[in-house]
This record gives sequence, structure tokens and C-alpha cells, in this order.
Amino acid sequence: MERKLSAIFIEMASTILANPAAPPSHEAASVSLYLTNVAWMRVLGVESLAAGDETFLSLMGRENRSFWRELKSRNVEAMIEELMAYKRAHFPEDRRHVTLCGVFDQKVRVEWTYPSGA
Repeated sequence: MERKLSAIFIEMASTILANPAAPPSHEAASVSLYLTNVAWMRVLGVESLAAGDETFLSLMGRENRSFWRELKSRNVEAMIEELMAYKRAHFPEDRRHVTLCGVFDQKVRVEWTYPSGA
């Protein structure tokens, strides 16, 4: 049985939190999940998710200017690279494509599909 992708994303997203043991703010959780989603899909060869990075990060910053302190870095590309390496190391055979990822009603939700031909 496949592991729930939401559980995998929580695991991965926590690796870029400055203090993974502390509950993150909504903004830090949303950004870490978003970057996890971008990294996951980049490993699978899908680049289109990164197009909205700046707008999304700006919106999160307006909501909570201090969320960056909850992350390991302000270097988005470095965190994405770290997450990509994590996916390759821990989930190399998982080819699920993410169609939705976020925090809804204080729960992480990830919807996915298999790519056609898989």
C-alpha cells in the first residue's frame, strides 16, 4: 500500500523548517508545502509550478512578515534543491503527479494522479 502523499509532504516540508519540532505558522507551513510541491514536480520533469513563486511568497509575507524566520533560509532555490535531493533519496520510484497541495481546515491535503502511461 502506498504511503499517503500528505504524510510524505509533511515529512519533506519539515526538513526546511528552522525548528521542525515547533508547530509552524500557517504561512510557514503553506510555503514549506508549496516548495515541497515545486521540488516534487521538478524531479518528475514538471517546471510549471514555479511560475507563481514570487506572487505566492509576497502574499504570505503580507500575511505574516516573520514567517521567514521559521524556515532554514530565505534562499528559495536552495530549499527547493534540498527538497529535490530528499525526494530522490527517499522516494525515487514515486511518480505521482500533484494536482492540489495546501493547508485546508488546519490539515494538509495533497491530491494527485498518475501521469498518463504510468
